[in-house]
Amino acid sequence: MDVVDLRSVKSPDQYGGTTRGLLLPVLMPLSGLYAIGVALWRRIPLKPTDVGIPVVSVGSLAVGGTGKTPICMCIAERFRDLGRRVCILSRGYRRRSTRSPLVVSDGRNLAAGVEDAGDEPYMMARRLGGVGVVVGKDRLVTALEARDRLGADLLVLDDGFQVRNLARRADVLCFDRDSVTGGGALLPWGTLREGWSAMRPEHLAVVLLKNGDSPLSGDELAHLGRTPVFYAMRSEPILLDAKDERRDREVLKEARFALVSGIARPAAFERSCETAGASIPVSIRFRDHHWYSEGDAASIAEIMGKYDCTGILTTEKDIWKIPGGLREISLILTTQLEFLEPDTFWETLDGRFGANTCLGKNRISSS
Repeated sequence: MDVVDLRSVKSPDQYGGTTRGLLLPVLMPLSGLYAIGVALWRRIPLKPTDVGIPVVSVGSLAVGGTGKTPICMCIAERFRDLGRRVCILSRGYRRRSTRSPLVVSDGRNLAAGVEDAGDEPYMMARRLGGVGVVVGKDRLVTALEARDRLGADLLVLDDGFQVRNLARRADVLCFDRDSVTGGGALLPWGTLREGWSAMRPEHLAVVLLKNGDSPLSGDELAHLGRTPVFYAMRSEPILLDAKDERRDREVLKEARFALVSGIARPAAFERSCETAGASIPVSIRFRDHHWYSEGDAASIAEIMGKYDCTGILTTEKDIWKIPGGLREISLILTTQLEFLEPDTFWETLDGRFGANTCLGKNRISSS
């Protein structure tokens, strides 16, 4: 598979060795300054507001591709199925509307399009029936909107570990194997938003493994300290069309596909597509949360012609941003997350809520 990388900005770990060497003397000192800034920010006294209903935060110390959104959805589905009125709170990163807070879904009906909501909130709202989705920069304001307007009695805070003005009962921190074992460099040289010292025993760490990976050793987990560690893995790929209808994966063998993605870690998506048995001569990479223009559509069509491709494989969060003409020939390859020991994870998460919070006695496994 050839890769056409159209990203103007990517994290340093995704550059080749020569480029990384050139960036080192510039970015390493900036990482030191960033670390000082984060440490000072964490020391600013700030009392978070308790909105009177349970809040579960799903976040990470690392940027991009650690499974935050799928795990957020999994937690929301689980509590919905236990009878809770769940609402997901998201910032709506790089969305094209300044309206805040904005209700994307009340759990029954979509109330905003992808440009106003942002790609990930829109994707969650489409997939999660019975779960509300509210976006806005100030998570406290979005929490009050979800509680008062939508009647939510449990909130899931998407990408919320660095949110300090909203009290929560539990913090779930997500990592992939590389982010745990790859050292402790902070942005912009490394991939960490803040240092490992932010980990606490009361947090829950979820490490996303690739297929075939074994759980990490004690030495590899040393960064996480006494934080309990759980593992998740992606399910077998699922193929959908632009109408969200399931398609047989045999379709992938009937044409040549170009991969088109605007995600943080495109290599994982590319591996999933290859594992699914698709014929893929080229992958076209755009920056995370990219909004596709007509010019992008022309570039994609030109590359497809060069590689004799007749279809596109893309992600759930990209499909609704791809211009309509190309969307008609696009299929979505997606996966779900499955916990390796789901009962243990749910019991530990419930334990963070305390005896006074009734979450229901039944247990369901992750789907």
